[in-house]
Amino acid sequence: MALRRFNSRLLYKYVLSYAVILLLPVMMVGFFVYQYFIQLLEEEVTRSNLNLLSQVKENVDTKMTELHNIAFHISGNPRLTPYQVTKNPFTELDTISQLRNYVSANTFISNFLLYFHGHNKVYSPYSTYDAAGFTDKIYRFEEWDPEQFQRDINAAFLPYVRASENVRTATGGLERYISYIMPIGPNQSDSFGTVVYLINENRFKELIKKKFEETRGNTLILDEKGELITSSRLMDPGEADLLLSQLHADGRERSTLRFEGRTYFVFQDKSDKFGWTYMTLVDKDTVMQKVEDAKNHTFYALLLLLLIGSILIFFATHMNYKPIRMLKSWPTVK
Repeated sequence: MALRRFNSRLLYKYVLSYAVILLLPVMMVGFFVYQYFIQLLEEEVTRSNLNLLSQVKENVDTKMTELHNIAFHISGNPRLTPYQVTKNPFTELDTISQLRNYVSANTFISNFLLYFHGHNKVYSPYSTYDAAGFTDKIYRFEEWDPEQFQRDINAAFLPYVRASENVRTATGGLERYISYIMPIGPNQSDSFGTVVYLINENRFKELIKKKFEETRGNTLILDEKGELITSSRLMDPGEADLLLSQLHADGRERSTLRFEGRTYFVFQDKSDKFGWTYMTLVDKDTVMQKVEDAKNHTFYALLLLLLIGSILIFFATHMNYKPIRMLKSWPTVK
């Protein structure tokens, strides 16, 4: 009986030692595979988001270039000079018809205005309006009152953009619009008028959402001064300023950011043509959930491998140990 107990103890000792020998390489392989997977996933997330940002940038640059081209053609159109447009009421009808040609195939623009410095009217592809009452009766901007509107369109000498803001339209609907103001004339220092493009914010968001899936993150477009133009998820300028101050804290760029209780990966791309910055924030927990899922799958796979390996070791050891057991139980000849 004691001999049998000794034999069983020796068998289990061998099984345990072989199981440990199996466990060590399995753990090492699992650790290195996991670390490699994390690195690979981070590189893929970086590459994918930078590529998507680049596509958004190129799409927006293309749309904004079209607006510049429209303004260029308007400034060179002899039927759209201050003298020709204001000559008589019939030429105003021709002005509307001319402007309509520029937007007939352009779905990016909701509306646009042509204004000549020192005049009291603005012209659109649909009608003419009193300049003093346009932002009071036709498009009621939340932060662009009639006096400021007239000052801005009279003093525009460089293209600039107004960030997205609430606008009450003539039909009573409330929407958000981005305004792009461009001077027209022989050169920037000798402009004779201004073109104001009114773009529904949803047009920009559609360009973003075509590339970025709905995740717990945000994509921002900033102007050349670093001020917020629009974002895929509603964010007011105060939030954007706080975000940017945290992002550029200590005078260095950050690849991750803790903001409003969550941690984000930060990716940026800048337009060489217009100087706008495109930034996307990707929720780290969303990305790392894939890593956690992979880690769990890897752990269960290794555990199953260890279990199967231990069972195989036990039976293999039991079979190999059988001759020794038989030899030990053989009667000793005196």
